[in-house]
Amino acid sequence: MNARPDILALATLLACPAPTARAAEYYVATNGNDGWDGLSVTTAFQSIQRAADRTAPGDTVWIGGGEYREMVTATNYGAPGQRITFAALGDAAPVIMGSDLVTGWAPLTNAVWVRPGWEPEPQQLFADGTSLQKIGVLPKMWPGSYTPVGSNLSDMTAGSFFYDTNTSDLYVWLPGHSSPTSSVMEASTRVFCFYTPATNEHSWLHLKGLKFRHSNTVTVTNGWPAVLTGGNSIIEDCDVQWADFAGISLGPHAKAIRCIASNNGNSGIGALEDFLIDSCSVLSNNVRNFNPDWHAGGIKIIPDAWGTVQNCEIGWNRGQGLWFDYCTTGEPIVARYNYIHDNAGAGLMIEVTKNVTAHNNLIARHSPRSVYFSSCESNAVFNNTIIDNADWVTVEMTYVPTRTNEFGAPLPLRNNDFRNNIVYGSKGICDLAVMAPDSVFNTNNTVDHNCYYATNHAWHARMILNPAGAAGTAYTNLAEWRAATGLDLHSLSDDPRFLDAANDDFHLRSEAGTWSNGTWHACADTSPAIDAGDPTYASTNETAFNGRVINLGRYGNTPEASRSPDLDGDGLSDPLETRVTASDPANPDTDGDHWSDGDEWLAGTDILSRASFFRILPVPGPGGAVSLSFFAAQGKQYLVEFSTDLRHWEALDSTPISGVGDHVTIPDPSAPSSPSRFYRARLVW
Repeated sequence: MNARPDILALATLLACPAPTARAAEYYVATNGNDGWDGLSVTTAFQSIQRAADRTAPGDTVWIGGGEYREMVTATNYGAPGQRITFAALGDAAPVIMGSDLVTGWAPLTNAVWVRPGWEPEPQQLFADGTSLQKIGVLPKMWPGSYTPVGSNLSDMTAGSFFYDTNTSDLYVWLPGHSSPTSSVMEASTRVFCFYTPATNEHSWLHLKGLKFRHSNTVTVTNGWPAVLTGGNSIIEDCDVQWADFAGISLGPHAKAIRCIASNNGNSGIGALEDFLIDSCSVLSNNVRNFNPDWHAGGIKIIPDAWGTVQNCEIGWNRGQGLWFDYCTTGEPIVARYNYIHDNAGAGLMIEVTKNVTAHNNLIARHSPRSVYFSSCESNAVFNNTIIDNADWVTVEMTYVPTRTNEFGAPLPLRNNDFRNNIVYGSKGICDLAVMAPDSVFNTNNTVDHNCYYATNHAWHARMILNPAGAAGTAYTNLAEWRAATGLDLHSLSDDPRFLDAANDDFHLRSEAGTWSNGTWHACADTSPAIDAGDPTYASTNETAFNGRVINLGRYGNTPEASRSPDLDGDGLSDPLETRVTASDPANPDTDGDHWSDGDEWLAGTDILSRASFFRILPVPGPGGAVSLSFFAAQGKQYLVEFSTDLRHWEALDSTPISGVGDHVTIPDPSAPSSPSRFYRARLVW
């Protein structure tokens, strides 16, 4: 008799959901205590590490303002939908420091001071926040990656420091022979500021509103970041500066959003697969002067990584601005809407990499190149504005025959495309250099629908580099270049007429409307770069009237694209009528065939021939069979439709017919069984 209640009780127990643990919130303050419970502001922990060690999925660590001289190692991980968050408390500005204060200085000479017995070896020394020059070698770096400044104590100058690895003594010479005892002296000591094991794809962390300073990775490694996020993590609104090597490294499937990664020793941001770098400032990196041809600059993505870099400012870095290197998986890599400027190297470098799409970027003031395709495959660089390259070549496509893969074959240059760009104000020897194609390793690279305009010379040099790497052949005008290479057949050599290039406003001037300062303005003239792009590229994001053809440059196919003037209202923009169709921009029907110039442009018929217009004709056959014939323009697609009452239409075949530049004939197998039919051909693109 007791069994049934037991069974019912068990059934009730199984039906009840397991209790869900409530996410915890921990607090950290510089005046806290790691012996407290950390569950309130008044019982806050003193160290972030103490809080990190207590966290579970979904927990939040609130960090108060001030400096935290510690390395945070996050070995507790979140879960999907339950990231562990480390965030600034309110408007506070917590700073996680990889450095320690240095005291105990003694004078050695009237300029040089010594701090005996300092460990570990610091990669950086700061006096009142100003970085000093390190004298001597870097212990863990590869040969050629760094050129030391001096080698011993005797090489010191004002503004430098030296560390004697034999005695562990730290020496400093401050500018003006000032005393380090009168300054705040900070030496980098901790390898990382925030660390998550790099191999972990499932860290699920969120860092928000934090600052990180002064890592010391090169003492024990060959270069690591100050902040290593781990996989599936987000670093947001954080500020990472003055790391001894890199600033931020994103684990797999991680995101950096609205972060500052500037003034770091080597580079700003790196990433692994499926990354997002959005709205970040990556400025003035490689302050320690690593070899920029090895690994240094703004954002460097290597190896086999993929993802998106968008809406970022990448500038004044000593090295390449945005560098994709050995990313060969073929997964999509996107660089869009960035301002890449004033880097001491290429603005955009695509090296031994596949499937980069780089569009709608402003790439300004670089040396020796602005855009560099190097031994890469299947990359598309389109609708960018590229200005004021300082020397050598603005855009270069090349490969090095002696550079080979693991099988000894040269790394190829294939299937790359440079299109719909504006190249303006080049000051080097030429705007474009393309290596002469061969039949195997340098094939199918295309350049077209661009606008070139160099402000410091009357002609626009082009050249092809031959495979031996010599200077090749220079071309002094666009016509010669086209005839010799077959490239740039639809490109322009003309002033793009920016709204205000002197003040970095590169919207195109238009009588129909140019976007500036949040509104539309009518200009007195119209840029030739309006509606000058490849007509197969989408222009649907451009506001009406957009001419149905994409504009050149960074604003093409965006809501800020300059509008297309159409004086006669025929649906065909004035720039197209003047430059392409030779029709009359003041006459909506130039050939008088009762089809507007715009409709004929869409249909692909001859705007200048009265006998050419879009029509479909029946072709009777034996036994009542009927076929339909019409002119199908190359690159267009059509549907043939029928109706018995002129109200309801049905496609003969749901698969569009591709135009071939000639008449096509389409049979209607059902025609003999139908008493009457009406037909029409409809342009679907």
